[in-house]
Amino acid sequence: MLLAPHSRVQAMAERRVDPDDGNSYTWEELSAFYKGKYKKKDIEAYWDTCKKAKKTKEKAKAKPEPKAKAKVKAKAKVKAKATPKKREPPAPVKLHYFPVKARGFPALLALEVGKVNYEAVVVQIAEWPEIKASGKMPFGYLAALELADGTMINETNAVLLTVGKLARLTGSSTKDFGTSSMLACKAAEVFGEFVGVQPTMMTVSKWDATKAKALSEWESTKWATYCEQFDKLCSDDGNFTKLGKTVGELHLFSLLYHMKACKFKTSFTPKLDAFYARLEALEGVKNCIENKTKMGELADYVVPVP
Repeated sequence: MLLAPHSRVQAMAERRVDPDDGNSYTWEELSAFYKGKYKKKDIEAYWDTCKKAKKTKEKAKAKPEPKAKAKVKAKAKVKAKATPKKREPPAPVKLHYFPVKARGFPALLALEVGKVNYEAVVVQIAEWPEIKASGKMPFGYLAALELADGTMINETNAVLLTVGKLARLTGSSTKDFGTSSMLACKAAEVFGEFVGVQPTMMTVSKWDATKAKALSEWESTKWATYCEQFDKLCSDDGNFTKLGKTVGELHLFSLLYHMKACKFKTSFTPKLDAFYARLEALEGVKNCIENKTKMGELADYVVPVP
């Protein structure tokens, strides 16, 4: 129980032993030392718990000055900072995907650019029916990201945003987070349309004049509009966000990469070309393009018109 005000005045005039170091101090000395570190009411409560010092001449002569006490505590604090506890590295996540550059490519870009600790689980086409039937993938398709606790994340952008959270690639502000998310969603939508009209490794054998016409119409109408919309969001130096390499920007890069790889386009607009060149120069992006990741050799899913 705290002392009443009139009793506190008398108590503060005496010397009391600080249990932290065993030395005696007056109220003024003790409160001066702890001022700024704790609230006044907490210091008063602490003072009330200190025992009265014995009134002996030897004790009075032996007491250290407040400065000495501060120096000892400062040394202890510095020593504690000098030997921080070692943090264990985060457990790896696992990227499950086919050995191709397609819908899982943006996630791989983010893992590499963000330097996330990950393991690659390459799923061969022949293995897929059995894996799909097992129900292991929540929505029955790939890509999938397996977290350290075994949780499986499906959906292209869900995987991408999860990697973005791990790698801090979602934008440092609400504006950049929103812009990144918007780019990721739109890039996924456009990629879906693109592989519906451009030949892929799965559909190239069935290419004909009707499909060629559909591709030409999509290019002159849909893609022309999308390209203009992306261009308006991009700065002159090729950035959509302050970070410049958010998961949304990486997803857009993936879309443009596929368009260039299959020779649908060799260039875009000056701003989008600057954006592409800037991201293409990133070490993590280079690793993905040159097949130097843990996923190994990855084929281009989208292929040129025969």
